[in-house]
Amino acid sequence: MMEQKTIFPAFFYLQTHERWSVRLGAMVAMEEIIEQNKMLGEQCVGPLWERFSALNEQVRGDVLYILGEAGDRDIIPKLETVLSGAYNAETKEAAGEAIETIEKKFSNRSVK
Repeated sequence: MMEQKTIFPAFFYLQTHERWSVRLGAMVAMEEIIEQNKMLGEQCVGPLWERFSALNEQVRGDVLYILGEAGDRDIIPKLETVLSGAYNAETKEAAGEAIETIEKKFSNRSVK
């Protein structure tokens, strides 16, 4: 994916897989992509958000983590809908942490 400069569509399936070990592998790969190429990492934000409502709560928490790592301020209003929506406490906490991660990234950029 790094060489092709694109996130393969099947990768989103791995990132939202119900089996934890599959998701974990995809999350580790995604963290590496984000670290090496933030713009490439941002390609996952839209497709992951599109799948969000159909996921179980545990998977949602992992997706929210990736959205926080890969996303920018544009995703914050969507994450805020999770905070005010009919989600469990853990999912809302993950949404809050994702928002904090994004805000921290962008506040650190303005300081430099």
